[in-house]
Amino acid sequence: MGDDTIKQIAKDVGGVVHRELVFLKFDEMSFDNLMHVLVVNASRYGSVKHNVENLEHRICIHHGSCIEFSRFLAQVHENMAHHLSVKIDITNTDQHMICMKIQDQEA
Repeated sequence: MGDDTIKQIAKDVGGVVHRELVFLKFDEMSFDNLMHVLVVNASRYGSVKHNVENLEHRICIHHGSCIEFSRFLAQVHENMAHHLSVKIDITNTDQHMICMKIQDQEA
């Protein structure tokens, strides 16, 4: 797939999937519900490390795939943050892992 196709898929996934998963599981959008869904969903790709410090969630997803998949996941999560008004900082993308810090926009 080309970069444009990957970006469009990431935009579509980030704008819809996480929001829909929250409503399927909890019937209510909240930051805590979103964090729960993000961690459970991320576990599909491999191992997940999730810590919370001072209302900041730190999530690392070890997928073991390739740098392109890390970039795709970064774009998905950045689009999700934009659509759901949360702060996100991608702190690492490499060939096996993506790490991010996520905060509630209202925090």
